[in-house]
Amino acid sequence: MGGGGGGRGAIARGGVSGGLAGLGPDTGPLEELIVRIISPKNNEIVSGKIEFRVEVSGGRGKINASVQLNGISIGKIDKRGASSISYDTIRKANGTYELKAKVSDAANSKETKPIHLIIKNRVH
Repeated sequence: MGGGGGGRGAIARGGVSGGLAGLGPDTGPLEELIVRIISPKNNEIVSGKIEFRVEVSGGRGKINASVQLNGISIGKIDKRGASSISYDTIRKANGTYELKAKVSDAANSKETKPIHLIIKNRVH
């Protein structure tokens, strides 16, 4: 992965919702659903094979998450905690792309604020 950007990853937080009296669809209190892009950082320059790192926490029951590049899913996540998705940028034209993560559980659906990454592969 190339250098660049810095800054914090994008974070999305979900409010408490669900069943009666603050209880989730299963049982017990519903924790806030959170999804965060760990890397790459906003405006980072990348090339070749890279890893997108995403962290999911909270929520209730089964979760489904995806990482999207310009609105197209490039990988799925089905567990809480930090996860990685490998991606080869060589198939993309050089330029700026929008990256975001989306997550849902039984009660909520959240997505991160988009970050931008700059694909800069060598031209052969």
